[in-house]
Amino acid sequence: MNNRFTDRRWVPGLAAGLGLIPPPIRARARFAVFQGDPLFAGLHASEATEEDQRSYRVTPHVCYPSHLNGRPRAERLLTLVLTGFDDYHGSPFVAVHEFGHLLDYSTGLSHAAVAYCDYAATSRDEAYASAFTQWVWERNPLPRAADQWQDSGGLDQSDRWYFDWLAVA
Repeated sequence: MNNRFTDRRWVPGLAAGLGLIPPPIRARARFAVFQGDPLFAGLHASEATEEDQRSYRVTPHVCYPSHLNGRPRAERLLTLVLTGFDDYHGSPFVAVHEFGHLLDYSTGLSHAAVAYCDYAATSRDEAYASAFTQWVWERNPLPRAADQWQDSGGLDQSDRWYFDWLAVA
């Protein structure tokens, strides 16, 4: 990841979150970082997410190359979109969760994680990113606000083994 940050407030949480992820896993995902209004930049055709109608303008998220069909082929990169900064969105927790989406795509969407909380049950993608976040937090327990977690019993053993394997493979 080699990008310029126009809003330096993102740097501490992003650096802390990515620092919790084992280097072999971090190396699996090649991505760009975009800061700004993703609709103005043409990254999305609609303003709201399909799952829960949150605005892309204020929600950190990942754009997959297939989302960028209106862009020239050379610009269709896996992209971490950082928008809507606040204390929660700028936290290491959100950085790890969004990296989970990057990792999922980078590994070919090959693992179907078990949804262990309500948010993870909203989609296959959220189940993967939430399981990855839980796995990272089990390895690196950090304080977090109560609203950052909906833990309902912990990570499924098959997900734990999968992420452990990625960390050494």
